[in-house]
Amino acid sequence: MKILMVNPKGKGFSAFPISVPMGTLALGSFLKERGHEIYLLDREIKNEPVKKIIEKFNPDVVCITFLSCSQVDDILYVAKTAKKFGLPVLCGGHMASAIPEQVLLTGVVDYVGFSEGEYTTLELLEVLQGKRTPESVKGIFYLNENKEMIKTQERPFADLSEFPVLDYSLLHSVQTYVSDYDSPCCEWLIFCAKGCPWNCSFCENEHYHRRKYRKRPIHHILEEIRIAVVEYNVQQILFCDELFGADKKYLRKLCAKFKELDFSFIWQCETRIGQLSREDMEIMYDAGCRGLLIGVESGSPAVLDRIKKNYDIKKMNETFHNAREVGIEIKPMIIFGFPDETQDDIKQTIHACFRMNAEVAPNFFLAIPRTSLYNQLLSSRRIQPSKSLNDCKKSYIGNTFTEKRLSEKNYSKIPTIDLCVIRSFFAFNNVFCKKPEERGGVKVSPKILLEKISVLIRRRRAKGKTLLESILNLINDILAACIMTYYAHAYPKIRKKYDLYAKNFGRQDWDDLPDWGE
Repeated sequence: MKILMVNPKGKGFSAFPISVPMGTLALGSFLKERGHEIYLLDREIKNEPVKKIIEKFNPDVVCITFLSCSQVDDILYVAKTAKKFGLPVLCGGHMASAIPEQVLLTGVVDYVGFSEGEYTTLELLEVLQGKRTPESVKGIFYLNENKEMIKTQERPFADLSEFPVLDYSLLHSVQTYVSDYDSPCCEWLIFCAKGCPWNCSFCENEHYHRRKYRKRPIHHILEEIRIAVVEYNVQQILFCDELFGADKKYLRKLCAKFKELDFSFIWQCETRIGQLSREDMEIMYDAGCRGLLIGVESGSPAVLDRIKKNYDIKKMNETFHNAREVGIEIKPMIIFGFPDETQDDIKQTIHACFRMNAEVAPNFFLAIPRTSLYNQLLSSRRIQPSKSLNDCKKSYIGNTFTEKRLSEKNYSKIPTIDLCVIRSFFAFNNVFCKKPEERGGVKVSPKILLEKISVLIRRRRAKGKTLLESILNLINDILAACIMTYYAHAYPKIRKKYDLYAKNFGRQDWDDLPDWGE
């Protein structure tokens, strides 16, 4: 069959780099190996009307990946366009699995897959060919004749060795995904394993991956690295596993294989506090690792306990110390505004961020459907269940810095304006002062601003935009940056309340911090 696979575009700050659409590409590679003809449309980089794509490719079915509420408008546009041609529409991905009924009630999606989609999609194609019935397919939701949602039996996870090496030839304009500027977070993604054995209450891992950790064959990973580095001149790779290094034996074997390659590259990965020993980091550095994205989430032991982060905070100082000693840069990921978070909790997190003295990735808490925290908020009636995709769209916070957008999603005990100021402060310092040794005094010169604007235009042009479109989007980005700058500087009383001053980066003597194990 001819399959149009679509990665929808999402709304958000256009300055962010684009990434290889891993889920869509993995499914497309699998179906192509099974004899189907694939057209992969990444709407983040290709703006050609879907109608023209359908007329040109003449597909038998359209498959849409749904990962974020920011994609709702584009998903509906693609699905409605497909329906005008009488095409069946399949939808899968993290968010589709979490809110299948809302997706199906749009009337423009026929089947929603939950969890891993390779074999599920393969069997659904047989349904569309009249070779089997929907109820015989494991891992799907659909509406029956009475518009009642049917959920079939859960599909067991497959052995990842049954899936092929990713076929990058399915991507249009591969070079679009290759960074031509210094980036703290690489765009070229490769995954070594799926799932995570931990049970953080704000994460969809328990629902989507069922806390199962599954490793890919190392020779598949090495071949994808070879293609990326040798054929496409990729210099930086981000291993996008939910938890890199969960299996120490596998980690060390992987690093040993990296060293045996006859070409070099640098890489980053995502892990957690206490997961990697100093010896692990030394082995990783020797194999090309130069960055760690670490889910710190909070500096408050009380909050860490409530969100089931399950790490000893005494390991925090050890982790950062070891990484710096080895030569690996750490980017801690922080979430502000957890449910019932207090001023004391968030002050501990802020002071921990200063003490870490790294480029913090600041985020607002977002209640993701089907997660433990979402269910808690739902049962206590602090949040209303979404009845449609429009409700889902409204729940999207994204990269906004505004009090108005956040106020209805603030479940903490902290004023919304305070959260906006806190996040904006750290985001501003990331944009204009990234090097730790420069954090003591932020100076925004015309040269720095011109460099930032140049990068923004290049990123937009890389996404397939015309110069005019790039300039118009740049104006929106500048507006967002102005809002961020406003919140970061216009509330001196709030900054004083939380000690939000650039001079505090690197400071260690915080009385309210828990014992970091020194």
